[in-house]
Amino acid sequence: MPEWFTDVPTAVSLLAFLGFFLLFAAGGVMIFRRVSRLIFGMEGEWRDLATLCLQAGVTFFALLLALLSFAAYQNYTEARIAVSSEAASLAVMYREGSSLPEPDRGVLQADLRAYTAHVINKEWGEHRQGEAPESGQGHVRKIQNGILSFQGKTPAENNIQSALISAFKDFINARRQRLTAASVGVPGLLWSVLVMGVLTVIALTWFLPVNRARAHFFLSLSVAFAASLALYSIVAVDRPFKGSVSVPPTAFELVLGTTMR
Repeated sequence: MPEWFTDVPTAVSLLAFLGFFLLFAAGGVMIFRRVSRLIFGMEGEWRDLATLCLQAGVTFFALLLALLSFAAYQNYTEARIAVSSEAASLAVMYREGSSLPEPDRGVLQADLRAYTAHVINKEWGEHRQGEAPESGQGHVRKIQNGILSFQGKTPAENNIQSALISAFKDFINARRQRLTAASVGVPGLLWSVLVMGVLTVIALTWFLPVNRARAHFFLSLSVAFAASLALYSIVAVDRPFKGSVSVPPTAFELVLGTTMR
């Protein structure tokens, strides 16, 4: 899909999306309503043939649309879960780090605050551009070095370090999932197939043997409206960090504003 679809407000992109397919449907009926009668007028089973072709097209398109809708929404859901898990891991490390002696406690907590602020202020802007940023890797290394370089002097301190290492592993896994979700989407080839599928299904309605023009327009526009809405739902969640339906950094903001205050 064109990048501008996710760079403009949802209302604008939705209206443009619906408008294109509705105009395509209405224009096709106006042009091909008479032509279809000339082409198929001698066919005694014209109605049955047109209905059969339309059913076959709708069935194929519906199956493909259902599969891609599930895949897109699953990626969107996984992105939300990854964001929540990463923020939770940061909160756990910050709380566990509060039991460390100084200066290790202050250094680790400062690194955690710096990373969280970096994600909110820097990486999320890159996410909205459709990128999987690696600019936070330096902050990640500082957090890792701060945990691994700590030398516990008591069993309690060693237990704290073990808990920090465990939380750090969860943090790394969640961060990797977030970055992966930011770069995953429906391939361009499949977008082409989807769009062509919608246009084909709409075009098949032009050849339905409907006596009244108003009824013909109503049927064709109804199919175009439903198919384009279903297609737009995939567009809206295809890139989980882009557009007005994107995953927000709320979980990180909450941790930075409460736990790390």
